[in-house]
Amino acid sequence: MAQRLLRHFFFKPVSCSGAVLLLTLPHGLGHLGNAYARSGHQAEATAIVPRLKKHVDKTGVGRYEIALVYAGLQENDQAFEWLEKCYHSRNKGLT
Repeated sequence: MAQRLLRHFFFKPVSCSGAVLLLTLPHGLGHLGNAYARSGHQAEATAIVPRLKKHVDKTGVGRYEIALVYAGLQENDQAFEWLEKCYHSRNKGLT
């Protein structure tokens, strides 16, 4: 599913291992979740949020990306809640 969505946005399949690695890191997951949400795949977008929360718990990275997914889902209260967390943690995603 992710490869099909990436094909839609970039007009070619992503088959390199670097792209697969990117989709396991918070930055890539956040943008993938936002793309899923904006393209009508709410279940797939929602499934990414727990993965990002695990990154936040483990490394402290991923708050902005969670906000990005919630913004794509048009869950504005959740998006602003996570943006507030970004602000308080001085997350570089806000700059």
